[in-house]
Amino acid sequence: MEGFQTYFGIRLTQQHPDVLNDPPPEVFLLSLGESALKLQLNARTDNFRKKFRIETTLRGQFYKAFLSEGIEIPFPQRAVHLSNASHATPQDPEK
Repeated sequence: MEGFQTYFGIRLTQQHPDVLNDPPPEVFLLSLGESALKLQLNARTDNFRKKFRIETTLRGQFYKAFLSEGIEIPFPQRAVHLSNASHATPQDPEK
């Protein structure tokens, strides 16, 4: 995880011209989900009005980096099994 944090949290973030290097960006692993690693990136800028543009740009850079490294983002899949489906009748919404 250390290499991942350094690669994504430090290298990519520090390359952004509007992100301050002091204090340095930090990445934290918040939790391991069913189909996710939940991370938090803390980085600073000198102008709060740039916050959303910086976040959007960094998310795009992270996504491109994931693709180039062969990291796929899984999406949860659920299977629904119906029993006696031939006997099911639609419900009347007005009743």
